[in-house]
Amino acid sequence: MLPDGKLVEKVVSDSAHHQRLEADNIFLRYYLGDQEILYDTKRENRNRIVLNHCARIIDTSVAILKGYPLKIVADEEIVRLLNIDDRKATSIVRNGSLFGNAYALIWFDEANSRFDFTELLDTECYPIYSDVKDEIVGFIRYYIVEPGPESENNETVGKAWLYKPDMITYLEQRGSGKFKVLWRAENPLGEIPVIQFRNRRIAGELLGRSDLEGIKSLQDDYNCQCSNESDILDYHGYPQLVARNLESVEKLSRGVDQIINIVGYENSDIKYLERNLPTRAFKEKMDRVKTAIHYLTGTPEVDKNLLYGNISGITLNMLYRDAVIKVRVKSVEYREAFEKLFKKVIRAYNRVLGYELSEDIQVFFELNTPEHEYEKMKQMLEFYNAKLISKQTMMELNPYISDIEREKTRLQEEEKSQNKYSLDSK
Repeated sequence: MLPDGKLVEKVVSDSAHHQRLEADNIFLRYYLGDQEILYDTKRENRNRIVLNHCARIIDTSVAILKGYPLKIVADEEIVRLLNIDDRKATSIVRNGSLFGNAYALIWFDEANSRFDFTELLDTECYPIYSDVKDEIVGFIRYYIVEPGPESENNETVGKAWLYKPDMITYLEQRGSGKFKVLWRAENPLGEIPVIQFRNRRIAGELLGRSDLEGIKSLQDDYNCQCSNESDILDYHGYPQLVARNLESVEKLSRGVDQIINIVGYENSDIKYLERNLPTRAFKEKMDRVKTAIHYLTGTPEVDKNLLYGNISGITLNMLYRDAVIKVRVKSVEYREAFEKLFKKVIRAYNRVLGYELSEDIQVFFELNTPEHEYEKMKQMLEFYNAKLISKQTMMELNPYISDIEREKTRLQEEEKSQNKYSLDSK
């Protein structure tokens, strides 16, 4: 086994990790709208337009999978101790969708005497897998701190935490020097306090895949076509006035609607030079590129012409079919990872603080997609009247009821009140 310093140096310098980080940086740039066309020097004096489909792909996926809070099925005490912050869960799904991987680090909050978790970005995480199976046997968190204005020298500082089942080690690297161990402590959990969230993957892959994988060239082409069409409209979109044998021409104003004072001879010739603009071809190609982007990423491209009148639930399901298929595939990985995370937190309470909590916990996602609620409730009422479903199921499927037990109590109170009123009236 390599010493900790050499192990960290070997892992963070591995070419596979460098390729992953390069891809992560591109995904982040494109999500933020910092795209290739903005750096095209050939277009320095021309339009450079970004219509950011990448942001829509990620945000749509997250909105459908994580539009509602996680549904946790566990003992009441466990749910209280977990203190689940849904903003963290949403951020994990968003960054996992963007980078392909997200990570959660379990730590002890001494001020509140409880265990909590913090999200780690894929750009600073280096999992170490077992050679024989899909298991993380070590984990490195590494990032570089640039020198500040008050630094004594201009050296960058590399900060690294090495997590093993039995030990946690902190190391630093000055400039291009060697990693040095600054402190080492026993790992009280007895297992690596990190959980990996993989967005989607082919069986056997150790890392997840970004939702933006494979569409960079399409996004670049779309930006190029938008910019080209804008150039044509800006610089060639208006008829040019052509004249011969004029005495003088005075431009009183400039712009699209020009006011021109012309003094000419009797045989002067003045006319507009007309041209056919190839904007239709640009628009057709833009539509084809956009369709390809939406198709490859499973992002719904809703035709506004279909959104008139009373749309059936079947139509809505068809419009969002590809997106639902994608998020159901993603939800398998995220649900499993969240369950592993919460079970690991429970084990930390049991091992470190002496609790005796059960690890029986389940996590569910409620997909956030448009529904025809009246049609759905009407159908559920027909099933209930036909005795095909129970009253409990009817209430669970009702989108307007968030707390079933509370609703039952209210119904019982209303029924008692009505019975009392009926007796008093007699």
